[in-house]
Amino acid sequence: MIDWAKGGAGRMLKRAQRRTFDRRRPHAAPNLIDKVLAMTAPLAALARLGERGRLFLLRRPYRQIGVVQPLTLYDAITRFIDRENARVAAWNAEHPDRLRSKLPPSTRILFRGSVATEHYRVSGGDIRVAQAVLNHSRADTYIAPWRTAPMRIPTSSLRTDRCGSDRGNSHRTEGAAHRH
Repeated sequence: MIDWAKGGAGRMLKRAQRRTFDRRRPHAAPNLIDKVLAMTAPLAALARLGERGRLFLLRRPYRQIGVVQPLTLYDAITRFIDRENARVAAWNAEHPDRLRSKLPPSTRILFRGSVATEHYRVSGGDIRVAQAVLNHSRADTYIAPWRTAPMRIPTSSLRTDRCGSDRGNSHRTEGAAHRH
């Protein structure tokens, strides 16, 4: 179980968000959190007291340890996309009969919406499942108004745990990035 505080309504409203994951999947969130905790454990001991519990830490210039800032993350993702697109371009030049698509530019808003869309798709088009998994107060948070008509909204109870459960292994994070 992963439990974190989720801001909302312009950071005026805080509500808990909780999700269970199937640990048998190698890239399930709790397994990835364990890997990040192991990689950053040496940094946590050297971080400022208020940041020691954070999940994503890095060493800054002049050996200062701190939380990864959004701009740092965005720049790293942009460099990754540029490297991958260079590889795709090289592949396409060598294999014109088997072209590969380049990765699109990254923006946080597109990432957030695409995650919601993927939950919707995996649920078989059940918007209430996506709403429950993402802990949204409204079912149409990431659905354009002109697309709401064909949505299937069941009257049955919500199905919130689609990935199995992991009741014995709990991680608590705050702001989506804290150590337990």
